[in-house]
Amino acid sequence: MTQGYDPNDPSGQGGYQPPQYGNQPPQYGSQPPPAPQYGGGPGGYGAPPENDQNALIALIISIASFFICPLAAIASLIMANNSKRRIEESGGRIGGLSQANAARIISIVVLALTVLGIIVSVLFFILAAASGNSSGY
Repeated sequence: MTQGYDPNDPSGQGGYQPPQYGNQPPQYGSQPPPAPQYGGGPGGYGAPPENDQNALIALIISIASFFICPLAAIASLIMANNSKRRIEESGGRIGGLSQANAARIISIVVLALTVLGIIVSVLFFILAAASGNSSGY
């Protein structure tokens, strides 16, 4: 039995139909097929969601606060927390969660180092003052 052979044809001669492979080209005068819709469904190849700009700004401020002004890390931490909440509430329509998390981590590290530096400085001055008074001068 060959492909395209019609066993219901009693003559066995005129029943040959060429095999159909894939989509056939449209006939003249017919409508073109609709354009595929990207995204929105499972397995879609849509554009990635737009990133939240506050997450990027918080990340930039947190990195700058490490080098310039450690107190700016407070503003960065607040912006990153708000951005993270907004991204999670959007249900995937807004991206940038990794930027917001990075800004939060950097801000927390900068604030912890700042507090640690202040504690070490205060202890250093207390010890310096205590050792200066005990020398007898």
